[in-house]
Amino acid sequence: MPATDKIVEFCGFKGRIHKEKYTEGNRTGLLLIIEDGEEAGELLATASVNLPEAELAEDEICIKNWSENEGILDVLQDAGIIQATGRSVRTGYVSAPICKLLI
Repeated sequence: MPATDKIVEFCGFKGRIHKEKYTEGNRTGLLLIIEDGEEAGELLATASVNLPEAELAEDEICIKNWSENEGILDVLQDAGIIQATGRSVRTGYVSAPICKLLI
């Protein structure tokens, strides 16, 4: 899981962005790993969601911006990590925004 130099603040913690590859579909995913304090190294959030049925370009990902992740879309956009495309894909009762990955 390669770490990036990008650190964001989410839910009162500073988290470093880690890029991963989902095994199904071989798409890129994003994790936030707590950067400091007693919880350093623990998972803060899984910012992406793997939706193999979604039609995505090579540099696009689906962001999980609901439930415990509500607000993550804005945090990642403000940090220059993603850019919303205005498209989304339905998954269950919610829609996942499709975003261009900038890092």
